[in-house]
Amino acid sequence: MFSLTNMPSTSSVLSTYTSFVASAMLVWTKTSFDEDTASYATEASERKSIHLTFHKECKDKILSTYLPYVAERSKAIKETNKVVKLYSLGSLGRDYDGPWGSINFEHPSTFDTLAMDPVLRKELLDDLDRFVRRKEFYKRVGKAWKRGYLLYGPPGTGKSSLIASMANYLNIELENRTCGGYNPLEQSQLTLSGLLNFVDGLWSSCGDERVIVFSTNYKEKLDPALLRPGRMDMHIHMSYLTPSGFKVLAFNYLRIRSHSLFSEIEELLKEVEVTPAEVAEELVKSDDDADIALQGVIDFLQMKKELQSTNVEEAEAGQQENKRQKIEVENTEKKNRGKKNKTGPPKKGKGRP
Repeated sequence: MFSLTNMPSTSSVLSTYTSFVASAMLVWTKTSFDEDTASYATEASERKSIHLTFHKECKDKILSTYLPYVAERSKAIKETNKVVKLYSLGSLGRDYDGPWGSINFEHPSTFDTLAMDPVLRKELLDDLDRFVRRKEFYKRVGKAWKRGYLLYGPPGTGKSSLIASMANYLNIELENRTCGGYNPLEQSQLTLSGLLNFVDGLWSSCGDERVIVFSTNYKEKLDPALLRPGRMDMHIHMSYLTPSGFKVLAFNYLRIRSHSLFSEIEELLKEVEVTPAEVAEELVKSDDDADIALQGVIDFLQMKKELQSTNVEEAEAGQQENKRQKIEVENTEKKNRGKKNKTGPPKKGKGRP
């Protein structure tokens, strides 16, 4: 018989499984051993291993064919059962990696449920697919197998949901960093220099695929050094809700793809800036009654339209008032200069000869 590994004499046999492959009998033995104490392992310190025994005449066949197959199947099973983690700056849970905390990522969001422009969605999916299948390309050109994405736009436009969709689609771990804007006068947990060093170090050291997603409400506040290709390779603008995005929400919440009120809602969406989160909140208020829910959305959009019109009028009135005050100041200055010119230089008094 041939043994692939030598079991320590103090190991504990947990289970044994016998199988036959190409007329060869294989005996798999699961063992547990504590290396530190050279005794039976405890739950906290045990080290488990698999011990394979087979006839030596089958050695070449087992090592060249069977074990590589087992390794590939093991890798596939691990990938299927993989627990996706989300890493973010600060404490997220019980798992820590320096200043970065991690949690098991469990989020139902997918690209099918995302209220996102369909053209932009396709561009992003194509980019992700291209990245995943080009491992050998990155290796050939001498670059780390990584990709950086920047999500930017107003609050409530779906940036967090998009991150969740990307993680679920790729089934890989994500690093997420929310960017505000770097101000050297403000106290910050992570400086611009520290963030750049971290990103560059991660890029150069990672062996497997790595995706980092940056998100911000204010892209214009970010330093150009952070925005350049190589750090943030693809910039994705998460805009206000569009008619196509609304149809996704309607199907998600009401399970309908068409309705007589859709046309009125779509026309309002062309005039009103509203986030997917705001409309989703309106859809949640009804008990799956499409008529009531959609009428509620219309009422909400009309209210937003009136409010935005009022804000525009107030802004225009404010501009007119500022213009008027500026003109008054200029006129006052002109009058003062005119009075000064009319007065002229002071007359000389009569002096002694």
